[in-house]
Amino acid sequence: MVRGNHELCRRGGRGWFRLLDPHPAPLECADRSDPFRLHIGGLDLLWFDGADADDFSAPAAKVAFYAAQLAGLLAAAPSHAWLLTHRPIWALAQGEIAGANVNATEQGAIQGQVPPGLDLVVSGHLHDFTSYEFGPDRPAQLLVGDSGDTMLELGKTPLTGAEIDGMRVVSGFALKRFGFFVMEATAGGWDGSLYGSDDAVLAHCRLLGRSLECGPAQTQ
Repeated sequence: MVRGNHELCRRGGRGWFRLLDPHPAPLECADRSDPFRLHIGGLDLLWFDGADADDFSAPAAKVAFYAAQLAGLLAAAPSHAWLLTHRPIWALAQGEIAGANVNATEQGAIQGQVPPGLDLVVSGHLHDFTSYEFGPDRPAQLLVGDSGDTMLELGKTPLTGAEIDGMRVVSGFALKRFGFFVMEATAGGWDGSLYGSDDAVLAHCRLLGRSLECGPAQTQ
């Protein structure tokens, strides 16, 4: 479970700390908590609480705070690690401001700190399923936000070739359907399947290092 903006203290923060947060319960609700690393089944997951980040601004104090947290979390990141954070670091906005970059706060905080072993960022926040591959110089970004809220209209900006935080998307895929996503380890990486609410397979993905290729499932 990764804390999101609906679990900030002014919303559902107290319930988050009582029921879901892995840290010792704080005396008072706090909008930021410490990151940690989880090693499970040969995979290293780097958990980061970016719930209080801003999508379209980069307040200096927040950027500095998150940069310090990311420095400790990412410095010792092993090969093929994944970063889990609710707000996607490299993505395009939807709805009325479709095409703008999100999120400015974490983009500023992670500048110069992306380790070579980080393959993937997994996020939610935006209400669809989207994959972004940037090539070998940036981790892929996977956005699985299609499970719990009203779908937003997909942006009209083509994903492939779009520039996000100074780097162009090599390949991208987006789908506006309710569902859930499952990834399974393979000999060389990971295979993912996007399922609809009726359990029908909607799309397939393959992650090999920083290469993330997603596309619609083949119809029979």
